[in-house]
Amino acid sequence: MVSWIPTGLALAALGVGALVAQTPQQPPGGTTPGTTPGQASGAIAGRVIDASTGQPVAGAIVALGGGSFAPVRTSEGIPVSSRPPNLITGGDGQFAFRGLPGGTFTIAAARSGYLPGAYGRLRPGGCQQSITIDQAEQRADVLVRMFRVATITGTVADDLGEPVVGASVVASRRVRSGGRPVPGSQGSATTDDRGMYRIGGLLPGEYTVGVRILQVSVPPTVAGMTPAGTIVSRDHRFVLGTGGALGAVQDGTGRLHAYATTYYQSARTSGQATPVTVQSGEARTGVDITLHLLPAFTVAGRVVTPDGQLAGQQMRLTPTDTGGQTPEANNALVATDAEGSFVFFGVPSGRYLLETSRTTRSGPAPASETTTWALVPLTVGASDVTGLTVVTQPGLIVSGRVELEGNAPASGSRLLGAFGVEADGLTRMMANFSVMGPITPFATRGLPPGRYRTHTVAPAGWAVKSVMAGGIDIADTPFELESRDLTDVVITLTDRP
Repeated sequence: MVSWIPTGLALAALGVGALVAQTPQQPPGGTTPGTTPGQASGAIAGRVIDASTGQPVAGAIVALGGGSFAPVRTSEGIPVSSRPPNLITGGDGQFAFRGLPGGTFTIAAARSGYLPGAYGRLRPGGCQQSITIDQAEQRADVLVRMFRVATITGTVADDLGEPVVGASVVASRRVRSGGRPVPGSQGSATTDDRGMYRIGGLLPGEYTVGVRILQVSVPPTVAGMTPAGTIVSRDHRFVLGTGGALGAVQDGTGRLHAYATTYYQSARTSGQATPVTVQSGEARTGVDITLHLLPAFTVAGRVVTPDGQLAGQQMRLTPTDTGGQTPEANNALVATDAEGSFVFFGVPSGRYLLETSRTTRSGPAPASETTTWALVPLTVGASDVTGLTVVTQPGLIVSGRVELEGNAPASGSRLLGAFGVEADGLTRMMANFSVMGPITPFATRGLPPGRYRTHTVAPAGWAVKSVMAGGIDIADTPFELESRDLTDVVITLTDRP
């Protein structure tokens, strides 16, 4: 409940009150929404304002959520929805939903150039609050704040100063988990023929901005063909796509050179990147990135699996020399051939984690799924790394339930979220959950033994209050997986501020 109105809005609130007193909204056929005539006279009215300036936001689409609206029939006997339609604010930013039955409601607003707004949301991406009224109650003090989106622009050039065309630039918002920065929401853009990019629609906050390079090699039987210019391994068992302007290349001696993933300013990992901070509505310019062509090497070996399935096993190389600050995107991907062999091309020097996983099913039920994993740390210096043997093993399970503290979802609706675990700053496994009641079970697939942190993605409008296991809140505290599954984990979500 809003118990105060900013001084500058006091007079405007009187106007909103007048809106409430106007003739109730009527659906086709002349029946009052949600009940018989004379019963539903509740109302919710207020204003949509710019959170930074306090000025009204015109042209915002305001939607009423929640509540229970029985269908009604028109004078022709046609059933129609009695829920009030969305409204569009005028120059004064005002809105009013009238003829409402008693119940619990939410108010959301959307407009181009702004992040989604909602009643009770006091910061970008924050939780919303609900409004409960009796069937005759009228609320005229509802304030919906909206935050302007930010933009980041810049150029991408090579080490000769020439513009790089078609480079994918990613801006990843940095949030904190367990006292350290981790990636949040992302925006991306592709450079044009001038090497310029523009990433819009961003939440205010701190970002890492970079050009991510991904080298992919596969057996020719998977590729289906070997295009001209494609790099082929010496034994002709693997091919590497050219990757356009940013693919690996060979010099006159046959040695590989490749562009590496690069962040602003000239950093190889996101943990070393210079953060870019933007405020609500800010257009940040001059975030320029220079790519350098570096000597690159080959990482090769063979995978061994418990079930003997060797072909098509996906392998990933991810940088780990980040100072433990943030997870990194994959730098290289490969699929194994029929004998379990793999070859990564174009790998710059550095420290990496070689990772692979596969989920197999022995029947239709989720319980029949088995996941095997392998994690191998390795260092690429000034020469190829060959002869690796990667042995996969069955993983361990993390399971439990999701509990709600607050308003349960309306009948027939659901809240979508995810629970995951991460190690070394890298997300290992995510388990999606769909909440339709006060308690919802969840379970991950198999994980290798090790030290982990939890990573819970709460549904929109909800926040993570705690993640309890064995009487300990592991929301921000690492936990160990050793030889047994971790069960009875309780995730508590709240919609309270």
